[in-house]
Amino acid sequence: MTFCDNVLGDPLKENVYVTGGLSFGAAEGLLLQDGTFTCRAVGVPEVCTDGIDNDCDGLIDAADTVDCQGPSAQMFACGTRTGDSTIQGSIGTAVEVCFFYKSPEDNAPGHAQPDHIQGFSMALTYCCDIVASESFDISGTIVEAVGAEFVSVQADNDPADGDGCELIIGVLVDALPPFDGATLPPTDVFARVGCVTFTVKDDPALCGKCCPIAFTDGVNGRGKVPIKNLISVENVSVSPQLMNCELCIVDKERFFRGDCNFSRMGSMAVDIADAAAVVSFLFLPGTWKFQPPCLDACDCNDDGRIDLADAVCILQFLFQFGRFPPAPGPGIEMTDDPNPNMVRPSPPGEDPTADKLDCDAGNECI
Repeated sequence: MTFCDNVLGDPLKENVYVTGGLSFGAAEGLLLQDGTFTCRAVGVPEVCTDGIDNDCDGLIDAADTVDCQGPSAQMFACGTRTGDSTIQGSIGTAVEVCFFYKSPEDNAPGHAQPDHIQGFSMALTYCCDIVASESFDISGTIVEAVGAEFVSVQADNDPADGDGCELIIGVLVDALPPFDGATLPPTDVFARVGCVTFTVKDDPALCGKCCPIAFTDGVNGRGKVPIKNLISVENVSVSPQLMNCELCIVDKERFFRGDCNFSRMGSMAVDIADAAAVVSFLFLPGTWKFQPPCLDACDCNDDGRIDLADAVCILQFLFQFGRFPPAPGPGIEMTDDPNPNMVRPSPPGEDPTADKLDCDAGNECI
């Protein structure tokens, strides 16, 4: 909106103020401050993932914190078990992708409970470099706690069927008699409803690629019926706000057994500093405590845990003719030469033993 002189009326009008019987306008120093007028859409919600200012409030997607991140927003999200929207998965390995809902308490009086969810459907697309299982792990979730009676997951991993790769999840809490009206309760924070295992294809060319996992209305999985992302409240379908995630592909975890400080120095990778690193990790307090970047490398004896025996394993290997740490070796390995002192360099490798230890620092793309 702009102040304009001598453009309207007959005679033409000016912007003036009057004091003491005299008029003062722009020529006498009157300052004119222009402004704006915004027309807002009524009843149109912000869609938090389309890059458009749907409700015309000047804020787009996640920047619209009232609609997309505010305390009253009902939402779906995906990510790690702890809620991080970026998931890491190593080439050729399985990784967990978890799904969440948020439905804040509305504190409305009376019987109506639009914050209580009877059930929901989730429809997602993902790049076909990863393969989804049809197992939905609800252990330890609110879905398990309320005893949801219908839980279904369907994965379409066929990149050649014309519609890409898709995942459909359906949950109805009260689906079997006796019908008691059970629901998922309100929650002001994201609550996990279940996790699906994805397997990254064993292709080195995928290293460094991030695969979007996006809530997408209208996908049909392996069937013909298009499914939307929605929640059922008070027997009515409601579209929640959507927060996507991505699975970023890293290399396979490779390390030298015994290289606890992760020096990665080839045939000299394991030395006395690694024994000190194990002791520091186990026993020193506060800032003195060493935080291993690769727990698997500290497990010198490959028993699936880190304890004082691993420091002893390193010291005996180095100084007391102890046995070589199990594969992947400490940067050197024995040869078939009859001379027992003959060794040769060996590269870092993957852990052949399944355990709860990992090597997050060892998965950089080469």
